[in-house]
Amino acid sequence: MRRRAVSALTAAVLVTSLAVTGLTGCGSGNDGKESVRLMVWSPQGDQSVDQGQWLQTCCNAFAEEHPEWDITFVYGVADEASSAGQVSQDAEASADVFLYANDNLSVFSEEDVKNIDTMLEKGVVSFPFTNSWYLPAFYIGNGCTLFGDGTDASAGVDFGGEKAQEVTDYLIDLESNPNFRIDADGSGIAGLRDGSINAMFSGSWDAAALLDGCTRWQIFTKITLPLSKPIVIYTVLTSFMSPWLDFIFAKVICRANSDQYTIAIGLWNMLQKEYIDNWYTCFAAGAVLISVPIAALFLYMQRYYVDGLSGAVKG
Repeated sequence: MRRRAVSALTAAVLVTSLAVTGLTGCGSGNDGKESVRLMVWSPQGDQSVDQGQWLQTCCNAFAEEHPEWDITFVYGVADEASSAGQVSQDAEASADVFLYANDNLSVFSEEDVKNIDTMLEKGVVSFPFTNSWYLPAFYIGNGCTLFGDGTDASAGVDFGGEKAQEVTDYLIDLESNPNFRIDADGSGIAGLRDGSINAMFSGSWDAAALLDGCTRWQIFTKITLPLSKPIVIYTVLTSFMSPWLDFIFAKVICRANSDQYTIAIGLWNMLQKEYIDNWYTCFAAGAVLISVPIAALFLYMQRYYVDGLSGAVKG
């Protein structure tokens, strides 16, 4: 379910990027198509051959659905928790499309955030209704057109007729919803701060202000901890492996007290010349068994392990 939701979100962001402004580079090719270069970020696992190259498959399917564009996808590695922070620090050098973790939303589920009406049924939502930048999206979503397919300036703007009337009526009803708040003059951030608002629509330009509205505990749990997840996982793995496989330090402490021997010391003793003939097969079986926990942990956490070592690297 989560993968399908991210697929839909990725497609929506791609459409927005192409139709509005989020292009890294564009031009006209020899065949008349508009050439577009898009940088796309995702975790390493979503791009690996072992997991079916999910990201590449989604992007190729999107390109097939839009033959009017000649799209060149450039893939980079960034985990869902940290990519938004990188974009806010340097938007020009960052991805045009990236996966963003929404698992910190406490009131709304992954399914809820796909529809603003569903969100309004479960919580209070703030929207910059007075900002004309956002309103055309409602009309375009209902079939109205902005410069034809988004590239034909001579087509003009078609926000008239029944479809436009339906959207206008919907916006009037939306404004009348008791769970809807118009975000003006910082009221959305103020509502997040005092708890009267559960979610607000904004962008990375409000990141500093949103951070200012958080308590220290919220900053730690919702920002610092998710951003630190790769290195935390790496530290957990290495902290587990070190004592699990350590021999010298354990040997010094345990000395001849066999009751306190660790696995490493016990296996080493099986290779002593007086024991090796009887215990070699047990040693081989034990060597395999002690590798199972480490292998299982690494297979489960490998993408975090790689991110913790290397960080998010643009490709």
